[in-house]
Amino acid sequence: MGFYFTNILNIETKSLCLDYINKKNKFRLDLIMNLHNEGKSNKEIVTFLNSKGIKRRNKNDDYSVKDVFMCIKKLEVREERKKDIKYKLGMWKLCRDM
Repeated sequence: MGFYFTNILNIETKSLCLDYINKKNKFRLDLIMNLHNEGKSNKEIVTFLNSKGIKRRNKNDDYSVKDVFMCIKKLEVREERKKDIKYKLGMWKLCRDM
């Protein structure tokens, strides 16, 4: 005869989902985020992207300030979503082994 403890641990996270971005888009997004983290303004980022000939993903036209702003905002939301982890530890139960 023995005793054992049981409990239920619920973990909710969005970081385990598959979040695939192809290499070309990842390069473009990383470039925008790196320029933003260096302290460049949205207008400076637009000037840099347009001078290098980097076009928007689906439209194949030049970036505007609003496009860069929305891109940065979505990247920041994506990073927050990766950090969002919720867990709940249930009540411990003492059980007897018969």
